[in-house]
This record gives sequence, C-alpha cells and structure tokens, in this order.
Amino acid sequence: SDNAVKASEYGIMNLKRVLKGLPEWTKEENDQFENISVMYGQVLGQFRRYMGHVTANVGGIYETLKTAEQNEAVYEVTPKARQKEAVAFLNKQIFETPNWLIDRELWNKFNNPVSNDPIMSAQESALGSLISGTRLGRLQLANNRFGADKAYNAMELLNDVQAGLFSELNGKKTIDQYRRLLQMSYVDKLSNIINPAPAAGITIVVGGRGGASIDLNKSDVPAIVRAQLVGLRAQINSATAGYSDKLSRIHLQDLAEKIKQALDPK
Repeated sequence: SDNAVKASEYGIMNLKRVLKGLPEWTKEENDQFENISVMYGQVLGQFRRYMGHVTANVGGIYETLKTAEQNEAVYEVTPKARQKEAVAFLNKQIFETPNWLIDRELWNKFNNPVSNDPIMSAQESALGSLISGTRLGRLQLANNRFGADKAYNAMELLNDVQAGLFSELNGKKTIDQYRRLLQMSYVDKLSNIINPAPAAGITIVVGGRGGASIDLNKSDVPAIVRAQLVGLRAQINSATAGYSDKLSRIHLQDLAEKIKQALDPK
C-alpha cells in the first residue's frame, strides 16, 4: 500500500484476532504447544515486518527516473507529514508496551523465561533501525537539500521519539520493565553516536545509486545528538525527585548518570 501506516494498522487488527483464537485453532493431539509456538512466532514476525515497512518512510527519498524532456525532479523527499505519522505510529504500536502480544500464560507453554524476551527483541530492533546514525545522517542530507519546511530533520525525529519514549515523566507514572529497557537502549544508541568505538569510526553508507558514504563527524548529527542528551538529562533530573515508585526512580538516576558519562567521557 502507498500508505504503510494505514495498511499496518489494518494488519495489526487482524493479528490481534489471530492471537485471540490461537489456543483454540492449534488444539491437536500431542503437539498443541509446538503449534502455538510456531503460530505465535508467525504473528510476531508479521508484526515486526509491519514495523519495518512503516520505519522505511522515515528519511525516505523517492527516486523517479525521468527523461531530460520531462524536466522534473528525479529525487523527492517523503512528505514531512507522512514521516511524522510514521513515528507516531511506532510510538503507539511498538514503543508503548504492546500488551496484546504479551501473553505470559501462552509464553509459559513454550518460551523459557531466561531466554530472550521476544517483545524486547522486537522493540530493540525497531528503535535501533529508527534512530540509527545512518537514518539521522540521511535526514540531515535531505534537510540540507529540500529545506526544513519540506523535509523532516534529525532534531524533529529525536524530539518526537523522545517525547514518546519518556512520556511517563510528565505525570511521574511508573515506568514498566519494557519501557525502562527501551529508555536505556535509546540513551545507549545516542551515546554510541557521539562516542563511537575507536575502530568503528562513523562513516555510513547511504543507499540509492552509487551508495555514497557520509562521515557523521562532518555533519550536524553529533551536535544534534549531544544537545538531545543534554535536554533529556535535565528533564530526567527535574522529574526524578517526584517519583514514588522506587524502581522507576533508581532507573532514572542511573540513566542521568549514564548520560553524564557519555557527554563527558573520562
């Protein structure tokens, strides 16, 4: 579908129906739990594919091959409103804990609690893809080319993602285990952009014809990420004292300390 958000919303409605019916549909002699495990894996796999389709809208560039006589642009940016809509969708569908996918009674039949939590893996992967250095770099290149009114830029993306990931801070709401891990992951991923591992450097390849590579150090991305972390730390520090939930409070104190170290590595 042209609009991945709409298509994925319908798809998720169907997946919810499928999941509800799983125990009934997979009842067979002797191997019910194996059937459930396979079917649950398929539901989760499809859910992850929807997240990938929507994420592709962010930082997207259309390439339409034209003849010289047509005298029209070959490269156009995905409309800004569509990119913002994609991020709002991801905030709601995967970064807010998707409780409909978390069926512990079902999991206990086939998923060892000390193995990987399938939802955490899905969230981690979606976040990593959305705020990767590559995507932030692409957003800034598009912003330089098409202008801030047309293109969604890296600062806007991080503001929108951060507002979603840290929405609990406004009402001092308890931060559940899934959200705590996502918040940690967000801080880690941004810290790695401003302090890349020495061997890695931060040269990234941007797709399209020729696959040009850009050096993030020669872009605005590290400065944008640093400013984002400074702002987040201030927001965390001002919210922490008001938290009555102890686990949420010590989690936030830990995050503030991690950000401090990332901004000023000794």
